[in-house]
Amino acid sequence: MTTIAAKAVEMLKQGGVRPTRVRVSMLEAMLEAGEPLGREQIAQRMGENANKVTLYRTLHSLVETGIVHAALIRERVQLYEPSHHCSKHLCHPHFVCTACHKTICLTEVTPPTVDLPAGFRLERQQLQMEGLCSTCAMAEHET
Repeated sequence: MTTIAAKAVEMLKQGGVRPTRVRVSMLEAMLEAGEPLGREQIAQRMGENANKVTLYRTLHSLVETGIVHAALIRERVQLYEPSHHCSKHLCHPHFVCTACHKTICLTEVTPPTVDLPAGFRLERQQLQMEGLCSTCAMAEHET
């Protein structure tokens, strides 16, 4: 078993979910990617011939248990990622490069918390930033 597969099994067990082959494969695909993925991207990375209903239900169950969360929406596609770098109410920031369109998880950055007006209740705070990633900024600077 690879280190990533072992991490996937551990995350599933900690979440109280039985580590089936499809669940491990799905979580492994997301962990290997290192960035939020859409359902189709997850299925492609899994390399599975499982039917779409099984994949959809598996993803839904991982979201319901909090092992995976809906990270952000890009081009009208919901993106998902493992929630091991986030708390229940606070997700790590994401940086979307406007040149190469890569989404970078900024797990080492702690986003500021927002004080909401009286009567509001925070369910989840997410921060998405856009601009040029370091590679694209360097390439633009060199031209």
